[in-house]
Amino acid sequence: EILTTTSTTTTQTQTNINQNVSSDSERSTTLNQHEILKERLVFLKLHNVNHDMIESFIKTNVSERLLESVSKFRNDTFRFAHDQIQQAAITLIPIESRRILQWIIGQALVNKLMPDQLSKILFGAVDLLNSIIIDSDNFNSGPLPSSFALLLQGEEMSKLADLNLAAGKKALAISAFRQSAMYLRTSIKCIEDISGGDTETAWIRHPNFCLDVYQAYADSLYCNGDYKNMHRTLDIILQNTKSMEGRMAAYATLVDAYGARDQYSAAFDTGFRALEEFGDTFPKNAGKFTVLIELLKIKSFMKKHPVETLLKLPQLNDKSRAIMMKIFTRLLIHAQLEYPMYFPLLAFRLVKWSCIYGISSSSPPGIATYGLVLSSALGDLKGGYDYAMVAMDLIERNSCSSQYCFTSTCVSEIHVFSFFFSCPAKTRPI
Repeated sequence: EILTTTSTTTTQTQTNINQNVSSDSERSTTLNQHEILKERLVFLKLHNVNHDMIESFIKTNVSERLLESVSKFRNDTFRFAHDQIQQAAITLIPIESRRILQWIIGQALVNKLMPDQLSKILFGAVDLLNSIIIDSDNFNSGPLPSSFALLLQGEEMSKLADLNLAAGKKALAISAFRQSAMYLRTSIKCIEDISGGDTETAWIRHPNFCLDVYQAYADSLYCNGDYKNMHRTLDIILQNTKSMEGRMAAYATLVDAYGARDQYSAAFDTGFRALEEFGDTFPKNAGKFTVLIELLKIKSFMKKHPVETLLKLPQLNDKSRAIMMKIFTRLLIHAQLEYPMYFPLLAFRLVKWSCIYGISSSSPPGIATYGLVLSSALGDLKGGYDYAMVAMDLIERNSCSSQYCFTSTCVSEIHVFSFFFSCPAKTRPI
């Protein structure tokens, strides 16, 4: 019984995490005789398991080579000799008892570990807690049995939703997209169960939490290529939130999703719709005359903001505007391929907003593109080069490496124009 009990602590962690998320397998299979078996697995006392029984259990199983010592120099830390032994042990536990047992172990870990310790085994702890509401073979396991429902009431369910949200974000950050979607979907299930199973009620009672978890879930679905459920999730966000920052983040994900599928028209329509909600406008159906007018305007505007002053601009603190600038950067990339007239216009807007409201991670691409326009359209090679170098300096100073590829491409093109126009006419490459 002790063998099957202790095997429960790590089986689900190994199955779900080791294959999909980075995990320390040695830590997940290690059994510490005094700390884990005696202190953390306090539920063994319910079965009248005392210290002597544990000692006897370990010695017997070590002699039978079911367990082995982790270190030659210590004799108080053990692990299963093979994963299959652990799997065989856990299959001896009835399914419902196993799920409750895993939940109890997860509770012991969450309640006893310090936050920094818990963060190291977050995936394993959350998997153990989730076992009570998720059948390992079927996520949609239906309503909870009455015996399970008694364990998850009010605060416990809310805590489980928080833990799944943290695990989902952590998995998303390390590119474990499938696992991230599972955790975030579980978090949504928990918060909706607290609200009587109704999505609208959940948004009314927990608006900030719902916005956070639904946006993270939409991002994980986008990364998984599950566009159908992503659109459904983003529709729920846009229907229920009045937060400008939340709405802009939803539109940003939509623009990314349309661009990933080469649906550039839909991407631009979404971006312009977001800009209108933000309270600004953008020239549509732009032609050469529109680009010329906007170029003259930005040239006049930049006389008040010399290139050397751009490095001294403050950081942008408006999160909603920062997301809107991120949308412009995405559209800037798409404009190169499909809508060339929008390419300079988007850059002008990014440069102007950076000067007025502050520098964000989206500023370097706009500044570099403005430099490219000066070099290619106006022949201002020195001016274009200066803006390009400022853009590269901003990337380094603000650690926005995600914009390096596009910005460095603009810089390379400026170098090409500089080389071409600086060569004598007879020696220019054809």
